[in-house]
This record gives sequence, structure tokens and C-alpha cells, in this order.
Amino acid sequence: MNKEPQNSENTLQKITEQNKKMRKKLIVAVIVTVSVVIVLISALLILKGYQDREEPFELPDSYFYPPYNGDIFEYEDYLDKAPDVILYCDNPDGLGHSTQINDDPQKAFDPEVLFLRDFLEIMMHADVDAYNNCFNEIYYKKHERKTTFSQQMIYEAKIHFASEETASNGEKSTTYYLLYKLYQNDGSLRRDVGSDAIVPMRIVLRTTPDGKISISEWGTTRTQ
Repeated sequence: MNKEPQNSENTLQKITEQNKKMRKKLIVAVIVTVSVVIVLISALLILKGYQDREEPFELPDSYFYPPYNGDIFEYEDYLDKAPDVILYCDNPDGLGHSTQINDDPQKAFDPEVLFLRDFLEIMMHADVDAYNNCFNEIYYKKHERKTTFSQQMIYEAKIHFASEETASNGEKSTTYYLLYKLYQNDGSLRRDVGSDAIVPMRIVLRTTPDGKISISEWGTTRTQ
């Protein structure tokens, strides 16, 4: 007769212990879930932070040369690299024949392509005023005007067409990639790449109905 209460107590005790174990497992599961969610949110915030960065990836000073003391167009080592050769590829996938850009009237290039050819030469000559005048108000909402930079020893330059859109008001937006190497890069204009290497630069041009061309976006494709 005394065994029934004892059995009931044992059963109740087992149920209580099971409930405690279930609660512990539930608490652990909740903690793990919350931790995973926090990690995912943190990762997304970090990724968004990189996407929203206004400043490009920068290499340390040890990657750069001292500024060249002289006119780069009299520097034989640089001239041997044929910096006057600038190529253009109008195939969005980057395949196909590249054409050298020159002033031959028999070879018709879009005004935007000639604008980019001139833009490269502006950087080579370190014409700061002309450089700043290439950009429009859209670009300057996020970036400052340059005050100075040295002559850029650009070579193996290539203008690569990517896409084109025309708005209902007749304004055209054209995206290109500029690929070029810098000989003895001193870091005064580009700090995302060292010397004799290529990191493509994405550039978006705005062409108004009256034919005025300017740069709306200009930045490296390289991120940290």
C-alpha cells in the first residue's frame, strides 16, 4: 500500500527532471540561435559598410616611389613603354579586337571615347584644373576636388566599353572601365594599386543633349 505514493513521487520527480532538461536545451537552443543571428547581422553590417565606403582601398606608403624629379615625357625608361598607345574595345565582354585611338579621321570614335583618351592624357600631364573640370556635380557630392598630383606615368592603357543608357530627356549615361599600368607609381593620385599592375577603374560618363560630357562616377573596383 505504501508503494503507490512512492512510485508517484518518483514519476513526478522524473517528469520534473525531464522538464528541467528540456528547459535547459531550449535555453541553449535560443542562445545559439540568437548568437547566429547576431553574427549574421554583424556580417551584413560590415559588408554594407564596405559597400558604402567613400574612400577606396589604399596601399601603405611602402608600395610607392618618390615623385619623379623631372618631366616624365623626357624620361627614357618611361617613354620606352610607349605611353602614347591607348586602346579601345567596344565589346562589353572584353573579347574581340582592340583599336588604337588616334586622330585619324577615317577611324570614327564616339566623343565619350575621345573624352576618356583626353582624360588619361590630363593625368599624364598632371593638369589639376583640367582634371577637376572633367567631373560634374554628381561626383562632387561625394568627393573633394584635387589640389595637386604629380605626372602619372600611365602606359598600356585600354578603354573598355561596358554599357549605355539614354534617359527620356535625352541625357546619356555610359559606363566604361579604364585599365592601365603606372610606372613607378608615387601614390599622389592612385593609392589602390602599386607599380606595373592593373586594377580596373570604373567610370560613368554623363552626356547631355547638347553634347557636354562629364564624369559622374570614378572609382576603383578593388575593395578591402
